[in-house]
Amino acid sequence: MALLTTPELLRMFTSHVAASTKVDVAVAWLGPSRALDMLASKTADGTLQTRVAVSLYGNATSPIALRSLQGAKAQLRVGDHPTGVFHPKFYLFRGPHRNVCWIGSANLTLGGFSDNFELIHEFIDDGVGLRWFESVWARLPSDSKESIDIYEKNWVRPPPKARVSDEATQLWQGDRPELLTGAANWNQYVDALRKCDAYWRAESEENFPTNFSVLGDEWSWADTIAHGGNLARRSSWDNLSLEEKRILLGIETKDAPGAWGLLGNMNGAARARGLFYSDRSIRKQIRATLQPVIDANNQDEFRRAASQTISSITQLQGFGPAIATRLIALARPDMGMSVNGGSAPMLS
Repeated sequence: MALLTTPELLRMFTSHVAASTKVDVAVAWLGPSRALDMLASKTADGTLQTRVAVSLYGNATSPIALRSLQGAKAQLRVGDHPTGVFHPKFYLFRGPHRNVCWIGSANLTLGGFSDNFELIHEFIDDGVGLRWFESVWARLPSDSKESIDIYEKNWVRPPPKARVSDEATQLWQGDRPELLTGAANWNQYVDALRKCDAYWRAESEENFPTNFSVLGDEWSWADTIAHGGNLARRSSWDNLSLEEKRILLGIETKDAPGAWGLLGNMNGAARARGLFYSDRSIRKQIRATLQPVIDANNQDEFRRAASQTISSITQLQGFGPAIATRLIALARPDMGMSVNGGSAPMLS
């Protein structure tokens, strides 16, 4: 029995998924994240059987996350409740020798596993957790396809939550924090990054009402990479929704300025945008050229693949290196970052 806080969640989730043959999840919200990618990957390769019950209330669940689990052949059911919101945060990792249960505050989202302040109670399930999940699962409609199709068609990204400037003062004191000063190891670097991130969220409040950040669970570089990376690695781009096309190209709209434009927006590439939106064969060709980048096992392979991908995409009429490098950065953020004169000051 243990209490887990946010910094421990992804590591323990990884360990429990690796030791499990079945995973059952009931959460209010679902979003692209490393935890979701791991769950989908293990499910897709047949080493894991996964059942997920999730709410579609308030547009807080990402359609991209739903499609990711559907594509991995996970079982999905839409959670509801007659007098309120379907709001549990329940995880059951079922292994050959024991079942580990989590109950707490963390949704299966980027924020739930990285940016938010969460608490999870971990314990060995004696059967009570499994019986609870089975009772919830049994009362939910078994076919979620139509509900998810309608939800995706009508989905609008929720506006960003208001940021509280006092958050920054809880993390830093005194002069403006410097990211690289005194960061002797990775943990210290991440700690410094969180302090800088909180500081600049507060600093940018007047000029950027959406309050962009690096690590936040929405309107951030981390959020853009989580959503865009999931899409970039999807095996087929044949049936992308309009919002998914916007995410891949970083298109900003009047109602959502900057929503997906971090890492570079393609608003100015009108011809390329039109072809990407309307021509399935163009999308298929670009996705094929991106595959070697996704498959690269080391930096040398990545450099060769990225160079070839940029060359292939820029040969398409209307497509320039900005689109190519954005897609590469989304597909492999562990290897590459798209940088130009506009983005360099923000990234620094």
